[in-house]
Amino acid sequence: MPSLALYAWTFSGFMLGGLVGTVIAGEYADRHGPAYPFIAALAVFSVGLLACGVAASMLVAGRMIEGLGTGAVRSLVWLSIQRAYPLRTQARMGAVLSSAWILPSLIGPTVAGELARVFGWRVVFLALLPLVPLALWMILRPLARIDADPAPTTASPRTGASIVLAVGVAMFISGLQGNSLPMMIGLTVVGVALAWPALHRILPAGTLAFRHGLPAILGLRGLLTLAYFEALAFFPLALEVVRGLSPTLAGVALSVGSIGWTSGSWLGAFLDHRFGPQARPRIVLGGLILLAIGIGGAATSLLPGWPIPIAVVAWGVAGLGMGMSYNINSVLAIQSVSEHSAGTVASSMQLTDALGQALGTGFGGAAMSLAAWAAWGTPSAIGIAFALSVAVCTLAMTLHPRLSPVPASES
Repeated sequence: MPSLALYAWTFSGFMLGGLVGTVIAGEYADRHGPAYPFIAALAVFSVGLLACGVAASMLVAGRMIEGLGTGAVRSLVWLSIQRAYPLRTQARMGAVLSSAWILPSLIGPTVAGELARVFGWRVVFLALLPLVPLALWMILRPLARIDADPAPTTASPRTGASIVLAVGVAMFISGLQGNSLPMMIGLTVVGVALAWPALHRILPAGTLAFRHGLPAILGLRGLLTLAYFEALAFFPLALEVVRGLSPTLAGVALSVGSIGWTSGSWLGAFLDHRFGPQARPRIVLGGLILLAIGIGGAATSLLPGWPIPIAVVAWGVAGLGMGMSYNINSVLAIQSVSEHSAGTVASSMQLTDALGQALGTGFGGAAMSLAAWAAWGTPSAIGIAFALSVAVCTLAMTLHPRLSPVPASES
């Protein structure tokens, strides 16, 4: 497999692990509360960091373990917000949550790029290990105060189905990046045959058909993350490989999108407070329009001689749109009336996140393989990835009327 296609697998492997971790954590938190699965998630995440830090040739496997723990943590975040905060503040809590990324997004990519340049990329993973016990100390006690779901829950097939789903998605992505036509057809067909029934068992009925209400909210969430994270994976590659920027400068450019995401989350929360729940589908639509414009602008970084600062500003616009849409989509999901438990809804949210991210980077890797096979060059491959992201945004725009606000009763 070409090295640039393997580059995409470091992202896809992380998200494939998240597919399993988010379902396991959501179901366990329903029965026992979020504290214990949080401890387990951090332990698994630490193992993944260590595996990546000492990896010689198995970095993708370490990223999958890392994703297993990260997916579990993400599933617990929105479950905790849903149970611990009243409806009127949940959009603002989503904005607060995104604000927690400001400092890491400002210094993280830059510091990581500098550490990789001076000490090697392994140090980037190992340097995060001391932060794990600090996180556990800060949040474990508040999480322990959140009770389990009082409704009795029974064992479900979702955990086993999530493993089948991860295997199916991995085979599908491998097929997209196959070196021969028979391999491509065989792996993609088997991957779909495994993943499609598993998705039907895991997600609420109607999600894959974007049925009105919660199913459409979850389905559109997958499209949203597919579009953004595919562009996110290949924007720094465009800056480094095509335009010759150092990893440090590419990290600084990437931080602009994170700042935009946080700003968009707060803007979405303000608009939600100002215009009420009935305006949420239109807020999501506005965010999608900004996201498409921003990704298209970021793609101009592939043009020789085009001013890089313009592309970086456009990436900030993409982050602004993503923050608006993602935060309001999250609020729509956790406040939707359904027969599903809070843990099931929260894990379904993160599962569609992880699936969208895995498919986005997988399609990007397929573009890399296609460009290598056709001798088109790296800029053409990255351009295809950007174009797919914009197309997915356009599809999501047509679905926004199905995001009807159906708030749960205030407790």
